[in-house]
Amino acid sequence: MVGTILAVYLGFSLLDEFLSKHPLIFAVYWLYCAVLVVFMLILAVYDMAAVKSEMNIHAKQELGKVLKEIKETVGEGKQQSEEGKPGNKITKIKE
Repeated sequence: MVGTILAVYLGFSLLDEFLSKHPLIFAVYWLYCAVLVVFMLILAVYDMAAVKSEMNIHAKQELGKVLKEIKETVGEGKQQSEEGKPGNKITKIKE
């Protein structure tokens, strides 16, 4: 990235006179700069896609953990509510 920015800067400032005197070198130089910029854009899009994919995987894993915790909590709640039903082993209240 720094190399691309530096190449564009040099093309506009220090190499401007030299490039304006040599049209073929001018065309090759700016084509090189354009290729670098397009390559950087492609890498940026690829990186965004990779990060999005990783985030989706991580989100699915976290969702699975949360759902498992909810199922365990609901299961514990059912066990506790079943213990209080008539006919189950509970201590009798003194009259």
